[in-house]
Amino acid sequence: MQITYHFNTVGKDNTVEKDRFTMDVLQFILFIALSVIGGTIGQKLRLPVGTIIGAMFAVGLAKTFHLLTLETTVPMAFLLQVMLGLMVGLTFMKLSVAQLRQLATSLVAITFSVFFITLVSGFILAKVSSFDQSVSILSAAPGGMIEMATIAKTLSLHAPVVIMLHLIRVLSVMTIFPILLDYLYRKEVQKGGKQYETLGHH
Repeated sequence: MQITYHFNTVGKDNTVEKDRFTMDVLQFILFIALSVIGGTIGQKLRLPVGTIIGAMFAVGLAKTFHLLTLETTVPMAFLLQVMLGLMVGLTFMKLSVAQLRQLATSLVAITFSVFFITLVSGFILAKVSSFDQSVSILSAAPGGMIEMATIAKTLSLHAPVVIMLHLIRVLSVMTIFPILLDYLYRKEVQKGGKQYETLGHH
């Protein structure tokens, strides 16, 4: 005669599910807290797009040291992309048809030149580095860091690499261009040119 024992595992399963849900909630709260703290520090340090960089580093360090185990989900990624779309949409300016016609030639010239320079720079970066062409082209694109990071995430590329390369670009421009423009301004004044009024020059 075979005796079969039946154990009631429903209660254990419910307990495990509750514990898992509690951990997920705590991880999400930690994720939000780290993002806010990192973003605040980045903003206080007055870094380029410091809010984003600070939040990224805070969450990244927590993931590196296994303090944060939260993973990106499809609904979370969708919500973040929708929020980004709203932010970008609010920056659009209202232009009349006449203004668009005046800008048409410049828009076409700038668009083609930007595409050409981006592709050439991307291919050169891919040749001299270990990055693939997709990451290199996206890193060379003269777009905003937020937009480029979102595109990289959507295309399953290395978003942190793209962000860091764009951060280096922004820091370089902010460091070198003021010095270069000040030099050109002084050369213009020395040649007897018009002393136009600029920021910091009267």
